[in-house]
Amino acid sequence: MLPSLIIIGAMKSGTTSLHNFLSRHPEIHMSTPKELYFFDIKNNWTKGVDWYESHFSEDAKINGESSTNYTKFPTIKGVPKRMHSVIPKTKLIYIVRDPIERIISHYIHNFAAGRESLEISEALKNINRNRYIYPSLYHKQIQQYLGFYSRDRIQIIVFEELLYSPQTQLKKILDFLEVDSDLIDTRFFLKSHESSRKIKLNKVGSFFASVPWVPNINLKPFLVPIIGRKIPRPTLDLNFKKKLKEYLQEDIENLRELIQNDLSCWNL
Repeated sequence: MLPSLIIIGAMKSGTTSLHNFLSRHPEIHMSTPKELYFFDIKNNWTKGVDWYESHFSEDAKINGESSTNYTKFPTIKGVPKRMHSVIPKTKLIYIVRDPIERIISHYIHNFAAGRESLEISEALKNINRNRYIYPSLYHKQIQQYLGFYSRDRIQIIVFEELLYSPQTQLKKILDFLEVDSDLIDTRFFLKSHESSRKIKLNKVGSFFASVPWVPNINLKPFLVPIIGRKIPRPTLDLNFKKKLKEYLQEDIENLRELIQNDLSCWNL
């Protein structure tokens, strides 16, 4: 019952929407919770394989999980090696997004959760060693896996293409997993993605968000004044944005070559 599919990231690139979409397919069982973090040694690795296996179904053709911590090297190291030691034949899906947009979304996510108090300019100030920037070095992240998994076992999806042409991209994913690709309802995928939370919860909102029988209560617009406040989208200083693009450029070029995609849908 070990998984034959792992969505390895990237964080804030549609992994939750894809996880929920795949969970509706009759041949696929996706874990609850979504992020098991088993191969992150600081989380659940010490609980053992039996614990990990307990989250999957023996009746499913495909078992899967989605943990974005799996592509946060070098903040989190050794994930591909541990993964390969347990599930050497699994298939991996990696969703990549405009790297600067992903960084901003990552910052908003942490700010909303109360894990970030700095302004974005301060949070990104140390550009060479930064927890927000590392996960946007997509080629560097995937290189960690190519030392253990062959390229044909890793499907790299561009987030923007998934949003603009979900029918085509979701079919590609289901074909990669070798399940029936006619069972597609893109409306559910898009609805799931649109529900992403972009508010900072107060104590009331945090309480309701922790209650499993109140799904997405923190997403309902009329509840925002009660449970929290909307987070205005932060803007990057133009000079810093230019510096950040230059820092990311080599990794982007390497990714373009690896996936044979000019990534023209990114605002770079």
